[in-house]
This record gives sequence, structure tokens and C-alpha cells, in this order.
Amino acid sequence: MTEKREMKLHVGSATIVTVFAVLCMTIFAVLTLLSANSEKKLAQAAADSTAAYYAAEARAYETLAAVAAIQPREPEAFRRLLPEAVVSEERDGAVVMTWAEPIDEKRLLSVRAVMRGGAIAVDALRVTDAGTWSPDTDIKLWDGE
Repeated sequence: MTEKREMKLHVGSATIVTVFAVLCMTIFAVLTLLSANSEKKLAQAAADSTAAYYAAEARAYETLAAVAAIQPREPEAFRRLLPEAVVSEERDGAVVMTWAEPIDEKRLLSVRAVMRGGAIAVDALRVTDAGTWSPDTDIKLWDGE
């Protein structure tokens, strides 16, 4: 009664597990690359936006330096010599100047400076929208009937 048993190699389940593991690792690698690419684009957009803001701020301070270089002490003579982009008005014995520098096509850096007694100080730097918003009124909504 000596039966010879053949030794069979059962590789089916091990192969399936290995293929599944390789497939999972490949999917995770692709997702990691896509995520890294998205993060790179977001970081580049943030860096570009920051650089554009600081470039606009530098232009604003160049305009402020040009305003500070004007010497007349009388407010009316001073206001006549201001650069074209600067809008000014007199309030409580001080000259209030405002102007805007473009940051990009959608944003402006609005500047307000005050000259009192020959000294000029920046009162406000604000980022504002360059465009106007208009609502879309063509959408037909269900009114319940």
C-alpha cells in the first residue's frame, strides 16, 4: 500500500495576494504623485500671489516717496503737484491721499496716506476687488408650485 503522493505546488493564492499588493502599492504611488503635483501647483500659486502683492506694495511706496518729495507747504499747491493717480482731499487741516496699485487682474492694493504738518503717514493698505460683482438673475428657481 504504498501510494505515491504527488507534491503539488499551490501558488494560486500567493500569486493573487502578491498581485493585489503590487496593485495597491501602484495605486498609492499614483495618488501620491497626483497629490504632490497638486500641492506644488497650489504652492506656486501662493508664491506668485505673494510676489504680486509685494510688487504692488513696492509701487505704492514709490508713489508715496514721489509724494513725499513734493515740497510746497500750502495744501492747495501740494495737491496740484500730486501724481495723476493720487486723489486727494483736505480734511481737518490734513491732506488725505488715496490711490490704488494693481496686484493682478482681480485685485487692487488700495492705499490711503495722510499729510499733517509736512509729515506723511500711511493710514491704510487694503486689498480690494478690481471688478464689480453682478448677480445672475436669469436662474429660474422652483417656487413650490
